[in-house]
Amino acid sequence: METQNVLVINGHPDKISFNEEIAQTYLKEMEELGIKATYLPLRDLNFDPNLKYGYRVVSQLEPDLEHAIGLIKRSTHIVWIHPLWWFGLPAMMKGFIDRTFLPGVGFKYIDGKLKPLFTEKSARIISTGDGDAETYEKVFHNSGIVQLKTGILEFTGMEPVSVNYIESLIEKTPEEIVAYLDVVKAAAQEDFEMITNKVMA
Repeated sequence: METQNVLVINGHPDKISFNEEIAQTYLKEMEELGIKATYLPLRDLNFDPNLKYGYRVVSQLEPDLEHAIGLIKRSTHIVWIHPLWWFGLPAMMKGFIDRTFLPGVGFKYIDGKLKPLFTEKSARIISTGDGDAETYEKVFHNSGIVQLKTGILEFTGMEPVSVNYIESLIEKTPEEIVAYLDVVKAAAQEDFEMITNKVMA
């Protein structure tokens, strides 16, 4: 299904991590279903994550960021995989978004009104954490997921945005953690069905 460009972004800085297993599981499942997704592990990119001057001065984009922006623009479905650290995004991932989701790239304002530029794209968030989902929702109000889902992806026009929170990893045995990969496979299957239905519509 070459007409569909699926991009998988891994925001974990460590290659030897459960997030990497999640990414590889999703990629493999999607390929078995007929879609060869593009993989973008942020740890392999060479860029400064600091948006030094905000939007006051346009910073020169590194080649890796120019390439990444091209991948994002061409994609129709983007999967974001990341650990939940301090109830938010890893610094490298937040910096990547700061440097790539720029005015004129992810959004712009026309006569003072927001115009999202990443419409016609869907997304999925797969986030991992040591805390349980109930506490994360009731006490911390799903802070990191809300930031990424509502404040970034939906703000720039992506919809629908599906979410999987893989919880309580610190309490799980290695066997229980591996079993979570079935959730990832199911997510890939759901995404495939959505993408297929969109093409046929």
